Amino acid sequence: MKGDYIDETLGEYINNYHDKSKLKVMFVRLNPGVYQFGSKKICVGVEQGKINIRVGGGYMVIEEFLDSYTTIELEKSIREGIDPQGGENSPMKVPGSASPRKRLAAANAGLSRSPSPKKLLHRVQSSPVGKHGAARFSAYV
Repeated sequence: MKGDYIDETLGEYINNYHDKSKLKVMFVRLNPGVYQFGSKKICVGVEQGKINIRVGGGYMVIEEFLDSYTTIELEKSIREGIDPQGGENSPMKVPGSASPRKRLAAANAGLSRSPSPKKLLHRVQSSPVGKHGAARFSAYV
């Protein structure tokens, strides 16, 4: 989001990230400095040009965070049939859409069908990450 230093810094980091294969889970801005990363709600800060993410009682630099949590969140999303990149099967609230609870209830009632975990994993692995830039990962950059 323009004017939000943290969001701009995170978007720039994502756009210029050297290993796009690690960017399988989307960062969605909830509030200034607060993001959803898969099922985790995280606090992000920038100090001395470095992106830090609050974890437990301390902070991790973003590279360490991605190494530690991307696989965990990706596996969790596959297990639960959730799109980790914020598509229509994402649990994250999108303005003007049904709440995650209502979407899950509809899916359980057979009104909406989620892709199988195998198809979801294939879609995530074959997605053209660089094609969409920062908007793919940070919803408001």
